Amino acid sequence: MVRLTGRYFAMFISGFVGLFALATYPVMIQPMLNPEPYKKNRERAYGKAGPPLG
Repeated sequence: MVRLTGRYFAMFISGFVGLFALATYPVMIQPMLNPEPYKKNRERAYGKAGPPLG
């Protein structure tokens, strides 16, 4: 078993952080930066009243 130390450990952790960022960008970050397409989809689906509550 290889022991990760120093810069190799940093690269390993950075890889996990980078993969997490790539996976969450289209789901979490992009809608917060550009909400217009999501607002249009929600309006088309539910109308002006918004989603039903309860």
